[in-house]
Amino acid sequence: MIGTNGLNGAPAFLMTFKAMGVEKIFASPGSERAPVGEALANPAVDDTPLFMGTLDELDLQW
Repeated sequence: MIGTNGLNGAPAFLMTFKAMGVEKIFASPGSERAPVGEALANPAVDDTPLFMGTLDELDLQW
């Protein structure tokens, strides 16, 4: 079992991914994932997977 020691959902989510061996997260950044983004930017949350921001079809300018 992974101990989250009182963390809220986003840091606990990232710690669980890391414990499962996830090294990188590929996703399109968006407001619906703001808590996860904040946890990734928080230096107090140690050893999280690397976030790789990607574009989606709405981000492309033709």
